[in-house]
This record gives sequence, C-alpha cells and structure tokens, in this order.
Amino acid sequence: MTNKKLEELTAQALIKLQEHVCDIESLNQWKKQMFYLINEIGEQKLSSAVPMNQHDSSLDPVDWSSARFVAHQMLNSSMHYIQHVRDRPVWQSMPNDVRAAIEDECLPENGQSLSAVCNDVLSYVLPYGRGSVHPRFWGWASGEGTLGGVLADMVSATMNMNAGAYMNSAAFVERTVIEWMRQIFGFPKGTSGGLLQRCQM
Repeated sequence: MTNKKLEELTAQALIKLQEHVCDIESLNQWKKQMFYLINEIGEQKLSSAVPMNQHDSSLDPVDWSSARFVAHQMLNSSMHYIQHVRDRPVWQSMPNDVRAAIEDECLPENGQSLSAVCNDVLSYVLPYGRGSVHPRFWGWASGEGTLGGVLADMVSATMNMNAGAYMNSAAFVERTVIEWMRQIFGFPKGTSGGLLQRCQM
C-alpha cells in the first residue's frame, strides 16, 4: 500500500533541494527545513516497515539514530539561541497567528514524531519566551539562562533523579554545595540546607 504522506514529504524534499540560498542565514534556514523533512521521511519509512500488529510498550525511540539527530539539532538550536541572545530584543511579542496556532490546536488523535514536536517548539515556543535569559532583563533573577544551565538541565533530565534517597551522586553533590555555601557565608558548622530548583522565595 502506498504511503501518501511519504510521497508528499518526498515531493517537498525534492522541491526544497532546488531552492537557492543567498547568505548564511538562508542556508541555515534551508538546512533546518531539510533536516526536518529527512527526519519525517525516515519516520514514515520506518512506520510503514513495522507490522501493524507489532506492539511495543516501551517509551524508547524506535530509531535511536534519528532520535540522536533530533537531540543534536535541539542542542544546536539552544546554543545558537544563547550565543546570539544579544542580537535580539529582550522580549518580542508573539504574533497573533503564532498564538492562535498554539491556543487553537485540537487534541491530537494520534501521536506525532519527535522531530515534528521539536520543530513546533523551535517555531512557536523558543522565540517567544519571557526574556529572562537576556543580559538586559533586570527582573526575577533566573540564574539558569546560560550554556552551563542548558547542559546541567540536560543531564538532570537524563538522570531523572530524586535526591531524597541518600546513597546517590546527586545527594552527595547537594551536600557538598551546601557545605561550600556554609563556608562562603560564614555559617556555623552543622548548618544544613537544601538546593531549590526553580523556586521563588
């Protein structure tokens, strides 16, 4: 049976291959769109190759190489966002069509590929944040808007660790950092504490 979506994506990719680019910005945009199309084509080819009665209850990606590619694309986009933060205004208003695309999105009847979801995030979410990562944003000090914060959040999400259980690396790191804070601020020995994540006090 012919996969109509696969045919449409392949046709879009062939058209995209003929497009001209005039500068580095248009080249980067072209590459981003081509990567998205290639990933979508790969997802369609894989889904058509897997028998319909084959059921996998795992949440792991079916194709790790495609998932790795999407993850690298998201990391590169995040690094580009931080690297060029000074080239953008502190905050930019969300256009009405972008807001409508988010608010009017119907409940999906089927899942979407990881690359499609990430592409939506890059198009509709990332450009329209509060602006707290910008050096000229002078309210609500959010200290995680750095490359180190991006990588730390990535590792934190990878480990998905509850540091309440004592015998794990996160608990020892937390205790060490608290001890450093005790020494820096001259608190007495035996002072205890806890690291808070994304809290305002």
